[in-house]
Formats: sequence, structure tokens, C-alpha cells
Amino acid sequence: MATILIVEDEEDLRLLLRLSLGGESYSFLEAATGAEAAVLWSRADLILLDLRLPDIDGLDLLRELGSTAAPVIALSGYPADQFGPDAIEAGCVAYLKKPFTAADLLDTVRAALPAGS
Repeated sequence: MATILIVEDEEDLRLLLRLSLGGESYSFLEAATGAEAAVLWSRADLILLDLRLPDIDGLDLLRELGSTAAPVIALSGYPADQFGPDAIEAGCVAYLKKPFTAADLLDTVRAALPAGS
């Protein structure tokens, strides 16, 4: 069973992400800040990373911690054509612009996880 770290400062969105993926038998870790994420980062098989956190820019966090990280999917309300390339360059495997559908999220997560996860 894959462990997904959800790094999102809005509690309602963390819940929505869990519910959207809950039928897939994933386990979840959650962080509302970059500092909380840093503690949990190495325990995840996949990371869903909001780019706008209260204490650090999500891409800066990825640049700091990404070298030992699992695949990272950036989640953001920022336009994909403006910020998607930056996210990919920083090490994200995908960029999802909010709002996105549960089906898009699930497809992206499945594609990012190693086979058998």
C-alpha cells in the first residue's frame, strides 16, 4: 500500500484529496506547512504538494527536500502555463491546476506511483 503525503494548508482540501483517493487503499500523511512536510517527506511514496504554503513556497520546499523525495505532484491555483514549467523544472512529475476533477487526480497519482504501489 502506497503512502501519500498531502501537503496542503487548507484542511478542507486535504479532506477532499483523501476522499478522492480513499477508494484506492492508499495510506495518508498530512502536513499544513512546509515545516510539517519536512518531517514527513521521506516517509512518503508520493507527495501532493500545494505550491502556496503559509511558511514557504512549495517549489522552494521541493528544491530543499526533493533530492530524497518520492514523486511529487504540484497542486496549485496558479495558471499551468505560467507555473507548470517551473514545477516540472523543480522536480515535479506533474502539475494539476485547481480546481481539478477527482478522476484527473486519480489518473495522475496512478501514473506517478511506481508499478505495484
